[in-house]
Amino acid sequence: MTTLKRPISRRKPSSSKTIIFFERLTDIKTINILGHSISEVDLEYFKKIVEIIDVATVRWNISYHGNSELKRHKNTVKKLGIPVGLVEFFALPDMPLS
Repeated sequence: MTTLKRPISRRKPSSSKTIIFFERLTDIKTINILGHSISEVDLEYFKKIVEIIDVATVRWNISYHGNSELKRHKNTVKKLGIPVGLVEFFALPDMPLS
């Protein structure tokens, strides 16, 4: 399993190390986003992921904190062109442990 961690520096997805990382994401089947705001500053990373994966088949599990964040996440998913039927949203305290 590959873990994507946002770099501390504000590198754009075009840096050489980041490009190499993204190129290895082609066999992804599921993406789990836990406790992430998925805010505007992070959209370039998510856009790059959507470019590389098979967006029509990859399942997304996205956590949220409260209804306002859920609404923002749904808007972001739509903006990124991720099929809604492949996304499961869940409140972080309700996260399945298995």
